[in-house]
This record gives sequence, structure tokens and C-alpha cells, in this order.
Amino acid sequence: MFHIYTLSPGEASEAQRDAMVRLVVAGGGIAEAAVRAGVPRAEALVLCIARGHVAGVAALKVPQPGYRAGLTSATKSGIALPPDRFPRELGYLAVEPALRRQGLGRILCTEALSLARGRGLFATTGLDVMRDHILPRLGFVAAGGIWQGQAEPVALMVRPGL
Repeated sequence: MFHIYTLSPGEASEAQRDAMVRLVVAGGGIAEAAVRAGVPRAEALVLCIARGHVAGVAALKVPQPGYRAGLTSATKSGIALPPDRFPRELGYLAVEPALRRQGLGRILCTEALSLARGRGLFATTGLDVMRDHILPRLGFVAAGGIWQGQAEPVALMVRPGL
């Protein structure tokens, strides 16, 4: 049994933020320093609490201009991500191994999408299950080229505003 909670970064306890960072970093592909810097800037955090601890996470992120510009460069996606069309990023999705393949990733993403209130979103992922299954079922489509991330090829996915 698990429970889903939505919090602002300021409402999350230090222990919850630390657990979120550990889960995201354990999933690979994102450096700890980047996650620690990004979590406090998020618009919202979605936490799954199971057996008394943080077992899954997602965030509705506020992308920084430099990060956004890097994603649109010719060495990455090569396409524009106008802030007025895609103001937020769905990110920091991670689920502890024992709870994977039970639909929790989709539940966390769906909760984050509800917080976007119809605004356009983008996401980057190096995980096949996200790129090929979870994100497309939530209205995301691949956009631009695929580039080499830290550990695997990364794709940009976009979901226009409704």
C-alpha cells in the first residue's frame, strides 16, 4: 500500500528532499549536484510514501534558461522549446526497484500532469519504458534528435498545452 502526496519544495521536509535526491540519483543519468540544485526550484514535488519512506518521486520542474538552451542546441535535440509553449518540465521520476512494474511511474506522472493545469510540458529521458510506453500514453511525443547522455541515449518528449 502506498500514498501519493503533492508538496511544494518548501513543504517537503529535509529528509523527504534527501530521499528524493537519493532515489533520482540512484536511477542514473543525473548528477547529485544537479538534483540538489533543481529540487528547491521545482513548482511541485510528487512523493509516493510506502512502508513509511519515500519510495517514488516525480516533479513539475521550472527549467532554467541555460538548461533549456542546452537542450535545444544542435548537439542535443536541435529543436526550439519556447517557454510560452512548454513552460514546465516533467522530471525527477524515480521509483525504488521493489515497486517498479506496478504502474507507480505512471501514477506519479499523472499527478504531476494534473498540476500543470493544461500547460505544455517537456521531458527528457534515457529510459526506454518512459520514451516508448509511459510518456506516449500521457500525450507526449518524441521531438528532435536523440543525443548521448551520461549513461545512455536521451530523447526529448513534448506534450502541447491543452
